[in-house]
Amino acid sequence: MDIQYIKERIALNPFASSFHHFASIDSTNNKAKELAESGFPDCTVVIADSQTSGRGRMKRQWYSPKGEGIYISLILRPSLPSSKYYFFTMLPCISAVEAISECTGLKCGVKWPNDIFIAGKKTGGILTEASLKYDKIDFIICGIGINVNIEHFEGQFLHPPTSLFLETKEKTAIEALIASFINSFYNHYKLLLSKNGEDEVRSIYRTYSLCLGKKVRLIDGEKIIEGKAVDIDEQGYLLVKCQDENILKFSTGDLFILD
Repeated sequence: MDIQYIKERIALNPFASSFHHFASIDSTNNKAKELAESGFPDCTVVIADSQTSGRGRMKRQWYSPKGEGIYISLILRPSLPSSKYYFFTMLPCISAVEAISECTGLKCGVKWPNDIFIAGKKTGGILTEASLKYDKIDFIICGIGINVNIEHFEGQFLHPPTSLFLETKEKTAIEALIASFINSFYNHYKLLLSKNGEDEVRSIYRTYSLCLGKKVRLIDGEKIIEGKAVDIDEQGYLLVKCQDENILKFSTGDLFILD
């Protein structure tokens, strides 16, 4: 990976000053957590060419072949209450959609809460983890995986996988996509911390949502719910209107879009 290329394109971005690259690592989130616990600052980035134990939500494996995807974790130290934690799943989702669009022209969106989909198939995922002290955020780790130049997939997947290569039939420059993602992320991070920024970030996330207004099935533990996804509220919950007109709130779960 051409790290100098990336640094030149994020030179005005504070992530450039605390940038850590590994040829291979077990998990960028694991390394980022280690660095955060040892005191590394806000806007630290960890990047790997491959992961040997990449993981997604609910400890599911994330397929991480060398040089064919993006595997990034960001350390953030926002001065925010723990109730704002959910925004740090929204931010990388928004930034991934915008970076993919900028670099490939592909139309993609967010399947709540943390998946990046193109044409009904998953091409990216977000894993956000936090350390909280009382009611405050100590640090947050935002992990991002994007399938870039993967030509075939191994293993079993909850949702059909795809990659930018399979959708465009062209190779995408991983370094350009990383730089675009980091710049987009920092712009939205600044927006979130500004006056009225929370409402604006939530509005952008809604714009990129693939599920709002659609019939969905949501599996939350032993519960299986079907209904219409109607909104994402101020606490980040997905609101689903059931056939009996009751509106249920979900903070997590496996979502399937039915129409």
